[in-house]
Amino acid sequence: MNLHSAAASGNARWAVTRSCSGDGHPAKERMRMARSRKRLLKGDAVGLAKLECALRGEDPDMVPHVAADKLASYREGLRLLTRVLSSPGDPTLREAAVYGFVFAHLAPEHLVLLRRIYANPHEAPGVRSQAAEALGSHYSNYRHIWQRRYRRVIDLLVRGLDDPEPAIRFWSIYALAGHKDPRIRPKLQAIAENDTATVPGMWSLRQEALWALDWGTDLVLRDPQSF
Repeated sequence: MNLHSAAASGNARWAVTRSCSGDGHPAKERMRMARSRKRLLKGDAVGLAKLECALRGEDPDMVPHVAADKLASYREGLRLLTRVLSSPGDPTLREAAVYGFVFAHLAPEHLVLLRRIYANPHEAPGVRSQAAEALGSHYSNYRHIWQRRYRRVIDLLVRGLDDPEPAIRFWSIYALAGHKDPRIRPKLQAIAENDTATVPGMWSLRQEALWALDWGTDLVLRDPQSF
């Protein structure tokens, strides 16, 4: 899944629609809003069950990645995704579950889980590459409060630039874009010069590396396919 074009990724959040009763009483209105927020965070049991079915590929009207993204909007849904990823299982299901972490509000333990998935050489490449995208979306938020683990994530992603799987190299490039570690730029330059691999549905690693090298050099972030 491509975070470069997040607007087209199905990242639509469920919203609670509030209707006024007409009495205009501020206290009652605050209570209604509080109950709405609680329902939004906790999730409706029936609705979550339907999303879980879709996550497992049992809903012809919703692809698993979209179901995972919707589940991640709820505390219970995020717990479900965490349970899926905390035990072995179908790689297709696990890849969809990791996608739910890309746009979610994550806690530090979720970052630890993503790091473990990404670092596991026995994990399916699609799952690992999706974990790299999720790490790239979140780990910089922990730069100042999570320094030791932050450094470990950087080290892992730098090693991922040499992974034999093109998809893992691709999303490791994405995750490292804009970071100032002195090891990163020479590796990106080497990929831009020598790596001719292409990720299905995306673009070449050369283009992704050039995009990452261009990060921060202009006020407008360019489309990787323009390179």
